[in-house]
Formats: sequence, structure tokens, C-alpha cells
Amino acid sequence: MTLQHYLPAAFLGRFSEDVSGSLRQRRVWVQRRDKTQAFRVAAEKIGAENNFYKLNDPQNFGQDVVDETWARYEQHLAFALARLITDAPLALSATLWLRVLVPFVAGTFVRTPAFDDRHNPLFGDYIAEGLWDELRLGDNTNLSRLTALNRLLGPMMVARWTVLHLPPQVGCITNDRGLANIRLGRDGRLGWIIPLDPGHILQLEPIPDGHGRKILYDADDGQWFAVIEHRYPPLKACVGLNDGIADAARDCIIGSARSLVESQQTRATWETNEPSVDVLPSPRMQMVHELDWHRAVSALRYSHNDRALAAFELDMNYAFSRANPLYRHYWRPSYFAMGINMPEFTPGLRVQGRFIEHYMSEVPGFTDYSPGPFPWEVEPPEGDVASR
Repeated sequence: MTLQHYLPAAFLGRFSEDVSGSLRQRRVWVQRRDKTQAFRVAAEKIGAENNFYKLNDPQNFGQDVVDETWARYEQHLAFALARLITDAPLALSATLWLRVLVPFVAGTFVRTPAFDDRHNPLFGDYIAEGLWDELRLGDNTNLSRLTALNRLLGPMMVARWTVLHLPPQVGCITNDRGLANIRLGRDGRLGWIIPLDPGHILQLEPIPDGHGRKILYDADDGQWFAVIEHRYPPLKACVGLNDGIADAARDCIIGSARSLVESQQTRATWETNEPSVDVLPSPRMQMVHELDWHRAVSALRYSHNDRALAAFELDMNYAFSRANPLYRHYWRPSYFAMGINMPEFTPGLRVQGRFIEHYMSEVPGFTDYSPGPFPWEVEPPEGDVASR
């Protein structure tokens, strides 16, 4: 059996007080909902299950194709996160952002057992009526993770990224989902936070359909950098932060100190609030922008004043790392998880001066669900399992 991590071990190791040894071997404190006391364990021993992603019927994919998808960005994750939390101007290269951090963030939404909780009930009738067994359901779930990952790349690119540098007194924790919701602005719109270590959080603000933001900046003749904001909230603004992260936990929370995690078990109001994904773009909007990541990666070959940039050519060989030896070892999506038999939509990318902007552009007649839903977008008649 192989222990496969749904939260990267080197990522969890960032929540350790240990200062020596590899990140995955550093010890963290864990508090489970059903236990009264916390325990200390190496980061590589948690956030994982045996054969969690292994395919039972790999067909032509290979049994470990899902786990290998995460591994390709994890090998650069520690360095990329260190650059992300650096608040110096132009600290984060576009390559690190697109090839490591964007898939890492998108992966947080699809890697954990929380994805199974949302996905598997959709096929309950298949199991109940004997059309599928548990093994086939498991394979369907795991391959669906890769399709969902591909379609979340666009929404994660266009979301506004803000690194919150926390006061040292906070001691931020994380949970076994890797994220939690946050209320943003005066109107309380919903966003997400991904704790990065005890002193830093990545805040993701979804961009409404039809809107966009500047995502990349050309500093000099094709030297592209990601547009990341940095904020320093005061201590009073962080009150209740760890409570919210703990409430979003599925089964456990992780932190650098025993007192930080055990305090949640003694809190009378330790609730269970599953983070909402309702503010993600609609499935059709995700399909429209499924290839925007590929186009953005291909655009890194050009400078902002190169006429070829504005076309945002879709060069699949380049995006999949075959044409550029420099990127051969960086992350790339899985070919087979991409949508097929779909029209080629207009890119949501634009050139504005030295910037590349990304928009969740709408497509009349498709993203407005006009003239009507596809058969799989409606509930079939009772008993009509075959059409689901």
C-alpha cells in the first residue's frame, strides 16, 4: 500500500516549530474533533490515506496518474510558497505562479476527501441499482478530480490573490481541507483563505462573471511576474481567525503549538461549517475558460509589445512542456482530463500596456444557459437512471 497525501506533506510541515530536517519530517500538533487531547506527529503522517488516488482499472492511464499529477507541482511548492509570501515588488515569477501555485490552489478544492463528499452522492443511484460497484465509483471520483482541476485553473487565475501577513501573536492554524471561507468587504461577499504557515494566509477573492483583473506584468522584454497583493491586518482584525479555520475542518486541525489546537477542542462553539464553493463560476463558465491557463502559459514567450501576444495563441505543445526544455519538469495538466467536442471559445485574456488581464467573459447562448440546459444539467425523470 502507498500512503498518498491529499494535503502536501511539505506544505503541512510549514506549520511546525521545528527548524531542522525536511519539511515533511517536521512535527506538527494535530487535534481531532473526536479526541480530547492533541498529539504531535511528523507532517508526512497526516493528511493522507493509503491508495487514496490509486485507480483500480487504470486502462491506459496508469494506476498512479492522479497522484503523479499533484507530484509535478509539489516538487517546486516549497520554493514557490517562499516567493509568494515575499512582499518585494515582482518577487514571484509568472512561471512559478502558473506552473506551481495556481494548480496548487486549484488542487486544494479537489484533492481532499471533501471532494468525495460532494461528488459521490451524485452517483448514489448507480450504486443502489447495481450499475456500478464501489471500485468503479472510486475511479470515477479520482479521474473527475483531474477534470475539475483543469476547469478550476481559470477561476483561480482570475481570483484576486492577497497575502495576509499576520501579527506574530496570531499563530495561524490550518485544517484537513486546507481552506476556509472568509467574508470580504462591507457587503460580506464570500471568498476563501488558504493558511500558508503560522504567519501568512493566502486570501482569494472571486471575480464576478463578466469581470476580470490584471494577472501578469512584463517588467522588461518578456520578464513576466504575477500580480499579487500584500496586506498587514492589525491584531484586532484577526480575532476569531483560528476559530473560523477550525470550524471549516472536516476531521482535524493542525498547528505549530499544542495550545493553539487544543483551545479549539475546549471551545464550546467548535462548529462544522463546510466551506462553500457556490461562488465559483458556473460549470459552463469554467468550460469556456478551461484553456485560458494554457494560453497564458504560451504567452510567456512574448513581451508585452510583441504583436503575437495579443492573439493568445493556443500552443498545446508549449503548454504541455514539450517545446521548451526549461519547463519540462514543471506542472502540466493531464491531456485526457480536458473537455472534448467543445467549440473553441474566445480567450478571456487581454493585453493592457505591460499587463495581461484575465476576464471571466460570458458567452451569450451558452453561459446564460440559453436556449436551455443540456440533458446532464437537469434532473432526469424518476427511475431514468440511464440518462443521468
